[in-house]
Amino acid sequence: MRKIISFLQTRPQKRRANKDTSNYTTKNCKQIVQNGEFITSTDALVCSEINKNAKFAFVGSQDEFSNTENLLSQQVDFKQILAEGNDYKELFKNILEIIDDEDEIIIDITHSSRDSVFAAMLSSLIHRLRFNQKLILIHAKPTENGYEFVRLNQYIDIIEYSFALLSFKQYIKVPNLSIDDDFYRNLKRFSEAFLSNQIDSCRKIYPKLKESLETEKEESLLFLSEFIDDILDELSFFDEITNQTPRYQIYFNVAVFLHKKGYFLNSSQFLIEAIPCYVFDCLKSQILGEDIEFSQGISDICGEFLKYTGNKSTFKLGINFQKFCKVSDIRWSISNIRNRLTHIDIDFNHNLENELENLLYSFKKNIITNDILRKQITEQDFTKNQFIKFLKRYKTDRDNQKAVLENLKMILNV
Repeated sequence: MRKIISFLQTRPQKRRANKDTSNYTTKNCKQIVQNGEFITSTDALVCSEINKNAKFAFVGSQDEFSNTENLLSQQVDFKQILAEGNDYKELFKNILEIIDDEDEIIIDITHSSRDSVFAAMLSSLIHRLRFNQKLILIHAKPTENGYEFVRLNQYIDIIEYSFALLSFKQYIKVPNLSIDDDFYRNLKRFSEAFLSNQIDSCRKIYPKLKESLETEKEESLLFLSEFIDDILDELSFFDEITNQTPRYQIYFNVAVFLHKKGYFLNSSQFLIEAIPCYVFDCLKSQILGEDIEFSQGISDICGEFLKYTGNKSTFKLGINFQKFCKVSDIRWSISNIRNRLTHIDIDFNHNLENELENLLYSFKKNIITNDILRKQITEQDFTKNQFIKFLKRYKTDRDNQKAVLENLKMILNV
């Protein structure tokens, strides 16, 4: 069902040639209103045959509602929405109440306010609609011979694009909107993959997202070009990812990004996952050989090996494993923060954000910049012997680890 909301004309303008009506034509509104002589834009909508089954609601003051016989050439049933002054909060509430069950909402803003608060109200209205509701804004603009109805849907698109980008920039989340183009689909797919921790999927989607963002900022979203540049700058670490980029480096960059966005739990999780990836990368380059592929199973085993080498109270490995102990300490500290973020903590420490930031710095200094573990493993024989001892002792019931464990033993002739 179509619902038409029209703002009543406060003071009918002086008619040309002393006529009571003006000539109204349509541009891209032929399915909404017809051409003809009418008193006001509201009158044109009421008298159009195409709207004979539509429901009407008029917005106006008490004085305007008492003067509708001078604004309409035929009677029609309508709901009154009183609008006195600039009480947009009440206006917004009343409009929401009458459009809840309608599939198509047409709002004639010819005689509405033009201030920024009203524009913000329209933006809020758009984002309160159901996904299957269609909103059309129209306006009768003055012409040399009368008025011409035009759609203002480009403004709806601008509002929705702006809302999607603002939400993505602040929260990496993209709301469900009625936009149907590559730009929105790529943004939505990237957001969903990122918030599901599917970074490999993000890597595949990112080139298309970047291309669509760069295209739109030169065309329909030119007015948002600086805003889009900020988003591209924040995601630029994806440009640096190649097939040779270590996974721990990727996870670290993601953790930094998530920390900036306030997703501290997700940030700590990526930082934790990065550490066994780092252990694997060091073992691969120094001991295991380049043919072995990364998997979740081998990541789990490398994490257990780090616990083995970093347990200072049980394994007296001395100075040979001090760097392993350092990395293990970083992992334990991150894990502690993650656990406190995951569970209800009545003694919640609001400095966790700063603690996590310090651990990001420690990770970058010790692992990214100084690569301390790889230098430690240059003593290949000692590390290799300890890794073999660990593999002999390690037991697992996990299917994803069993095959990996046997493969490692075969590589090292255990």
